[in-house]
Amino acid sequence: ASVYVAQVFTDAKLDFASIDKLRESLITGVPFVVTMTFVRDVGIDKIVDGYTDVFKGNGVKIEEEPFKAFLEAVKKSGDVKDKQVYEFQFISDAAAKFEVKFKNKDKEEYTAKGLTKEQFENFTKMWFGKAVDSGLAALHEQLMHPDEKI
Repeated sequence: ASVYVAQVFTDAKLDFASIDKLRESLITGVPFVVTMTFVRDVGIDKIVDGYTDVFKGNGVKIEEEPFKAFLEAVKKSGDVKDKQVYEFQFISDAAAKFEVKFKNKDKEEYTAKGLTKEQFENFTKMWFGKAVDSGLAALHEQLMHPDEKI
């Protein structure tokens, strides 16, 4: 059963040829925002496990910063209730350094500043990387083929 509904907000010209091309076009066209609106109550351990699995499945070293601190911030933010919204803001500055902000219930929970492009891209793999479960695979299908029923 679905756990959340994802939305992506961007002014970038997106390339839907593949999930990798979509990810690259989002990064090139920063800023963008991803929201996750939860459709049921979810224990925080399940959410942290999900992020951990997708990071590991995409070769991200979760024991290193900034990913270690991000996962700790998510865990600290507590269990999720039905209709609760996570917001992720993806931003770059004039020096071509990247930033990711994680907000929960309109409260900033975590900000990673001064990220390299690789670290920034690794954060986007939470949704736009290798699908490590059927939920992400379904999300990819919906992103790549929005007019088709799934």
